[in-house]
Amino acid sequence: MMLKTNPATHAEEIEIDGQWFTSDDDLGHVSMMSSAFLAAIAQGKIDMPQLAREMLSFRGHDETGKWVGFAAAKAALDRPKTRTRYNRNGRAVKATIPEA
Repeated sequence: MMLKTNPATHAEEIEIDGQWFTSDDDLGHVSMMSSAFLAAIAQGKIDMPQLAREMLSFRGHDETGKWVGFAAAKAALDRPKTRTRYNRNGRAVKATIPEA
């Protein structure tokens, strides 16, 4: 993930799956995080994908950002997840998140 020049706006932005995220709107909040919080993320001490799922659930959205309602979003959040994690060498490893 790196900043690129968006051909439509000529601004430095990040492109993910064809969607552009601006440094002012989307990434500005990241730059305002404390260094201690960013360091905890970088060290893998904070599960950002899980945090994002919880935030989406609080808004009534599923993992794709689609509105599904609060009950459905909570039910999806409570199901065990399988996702890709990355080891220290940057290699992808599939992991099932155990239920709490």
